[in-house]
Amino acid sequence: MRSRFRVAGEDQGPRAAGDVERVLRGLAGAGYSARSLSQSRSVLRRAIRRAERNELASRNVAELAELPAAVTRKSRALTETQVRALLALKLTEWWRAFIITAVMTGMRPGELLGLRWEDVDFDSGVIRVRVSLKRVPAADGGYQLELRELKTERSKRTMTMPAPVRGVLTVLRRVQAADRLRLGAAYDERGLVFCGPTGRPRHNQGVRDHYRRLCKRAVIDRDWNWQLRETRHTFISQLSDSGVDIERIADAAGHVNSNVTRTVYRHQLADKVSEAAGAMDRRYGSVGPSEGGWLPGLAPASWPQHCDQRRNRLHVMPVPHSSRGCRHSRAGQATPFQRALRISTRPGLPSGASRSGVPSAR
Repeated sequence: MRSRFRVAGEDQGPRAAGDVERVLRGLAGAGYSARSLSQSRSVLRRAIRRAERNELASRNVAELAELPAAVTRKSRALTETQVRALLALKLTEWWRAFIITAVMTGMRPGELLGLRWEDVDFDSGVIRVRVSLKRVPAADGGYQLELRELKTERSKRTMTMPAPVRGVLTVLRRVQAADRLRLGAAYDERGLVFCGPTGRPRHNQGVRDHYRRLCKRAVIDRDWNWQLRETRHTFISQLSDSGVDIERIADAAGHVNSNVTRTVYRHQLADKVSEAAGAMDRRYGSVGPSEGGWLPGLAPASWPQHCDQRRNRLHVMPVPHSSRGCRHSRAGQATPFQRALRISTRPGLPSGASRSGVPSAR
């Protein structure tokens, strides 16, 4: 950020909110996400706040700067073929266990990197998700990695281990035991499942970057910048494809409620909404006037309207109070129920029926 504030070859900080907004607009034009813009402004705001404490700045112009509109990046899910291509690579035991566990449990990257062996119960065959690895400010002004409790009770969940997850975690535990014996006192025991070679926690950024490189090696849509969190999208998409109920998907993902699942992962679940019409077609597609049959209660004789054959317009007749849903309809307009059935006009109907398939009232 600092390198973008240069005047006549001399480093200068932003003097006005417009200077900050100009830089942020440049980042937005370069394709940076809204989150990256917000983080950039936060870093600059903290830097100027420290300069204010040292009397090197008179005001914090970053506090006044507004964020420009940025293109929101839509996440994607890996297909089953792409997952198999990724696992077909020559992977270490660590990466094979990490990818399989991520795809088959839907845990967040921080939850995976913070998973402890005490939370993996091989006897009961379950994983208890309780903590997440966070990057937090340190006392010396830098950052450090800490295990933090999950924010909500719904995020804390107990999941049954799929058989492949159980297998790769068993292998990984043996590898860690060998590393512990080999390094001796140099091994920093933290009890983490997905730790580094010396037992210390791994940084999320390093794992993300290597995962991206693995996706390119597997030739998985090289034009797409794959993110580590999209293994979670893959988990939810595959559950949805398998017909799992949205409420159960929300429980497995650790969401507060299913509304969060629908909002955040709606592009993974949208196809399931469109399948509703196909399901109705499969059940009732053979029931209609052309086949000579009708559902009980939906026969044309029970519809209280007639068609003006001269203008081919649908008119609603007076309906008794007991017939709900039709008595408030205006002349010349179809009821919502009729519109849902998509009443169409067709010639050649039997006598006593109008072109719309509705009997004429004479």
